[in-house]
Amino acid sequence: MRFAILGRLQVERGDESVEITRTRRSLLAALLLAASDGIAAETLMQAVWGDTHGRENSLKTALSQLRQLLPGRIPSARNHGYRIVLRPEDSFDLTEFRRLVEEARIQISTGDQHAAVASLRRALDLWGDPPLADVPEDPLRLATWRQELLWERKVAQQDLLKARLNTGEHHKLLGDLRRELADDPLSEILNALLMTALYRAGYRVEALRHYDTLATLLAQDTGADPGSKLRRLRDEIAADTLGPRILDDDEPAAPTIAWGAGGLPPAQLPPAVSDFTGRAAEVEELSRYLHTAGEPGRVPIASISAPRGWASRRWRIRWRTCCGRTHPRCSSSRDRRGRWRPAGAGLWQPPSGSRP
Repeated sequence: MRFAILGRLQVERGDESVEITRTRRSLLAALLLAASDGIAAETLMQAVWGDTHGRENSLKTALSQLRQLLPGRIPSARNHGYRIVLRPEDSFDLTEFRRLVEEARIQISTGDQHAAVASLRRALDLWGDPPLADVPEDPLRLATWRQELLWERKVAQQDLLKARLNTGEHHKLLGDLRRELADDPLSEILNALLMTALYRAGYRVEALRHYDTLATLLAQDTGADPGSKLRRLRDEIAADTLGPRILDDDEPAAPTIAWGAGGLPPAQLPPAVSDFTGRAAEVEELSRYLHTAGEPGRVPIASISAPRGWASRRWRIRWRTCCGRTHPRCSSSRDRRGRWRPAGAGLWQPPSGSRP
């Protein structure tokens, strides 16, 4: 038999399609996703109806009807609940997809990038519509499983783009990567791949401009800076020293710096603010607080809260770059809450009389 969920839920026996009703589709989808692990009766009820209250008889009826359509495939419940029996001669598109993705990762690890591209393309060709396209979306549990499947596809798509870049398709990838980024503009992996493709295609300046655009977008939308891998990639492109490697998720961690042995932590701050004016009282107050609040074995913490327009980020950077030499171990963080929230007791606040 053939089972498929990476699109519309389908069951085929030979050349014949097995017709399955709405409730049975949800039930079969849950059983297929659980596979040999089995699934508890309560989880099945939640997947089909969204709750468990008074659903025991309904579940028994639905299982009985599904057993008539798939004889010998759904045994009675055991310790791990209900399960569907998939035989060696059966085909299941999700199992095949995962097998091909794993095959591609082995090929990538051995340096066979072209074979990995072929395997990943075969894996992604198994997808049609969104997974479980004709299965009701109402139950939260099924909706969650659907999102998990979409995430698996997304990771495979990114693996394919990375493998194609490794085979020298940087010119062909520029359009594909921009289309992917239109749907997910903040993806660190996609942005890293586009910057690398631009650099390898001879567009070094455009790669640096793209980083600047991304940094601005991240600051506006999340208040965060690009991650360490993107920053390192940007530095290598700026220095024109980017090698053939691609940023991998399994890169070794950076070596630990022994700060206690006289070293200082890297600040990793944005560029200094050159045209900063005003806020002298706030800067002085913050410096005085951090100088006097600390005690042996304790770390002073300052919380800066401000509404839009108060330019707290600019003067925080100004303080860190100009006054931070006396506090070399200070770090800077940000929490964009979007509205004024007074700092709690014991935390530094702007001097009274300053702009709230």
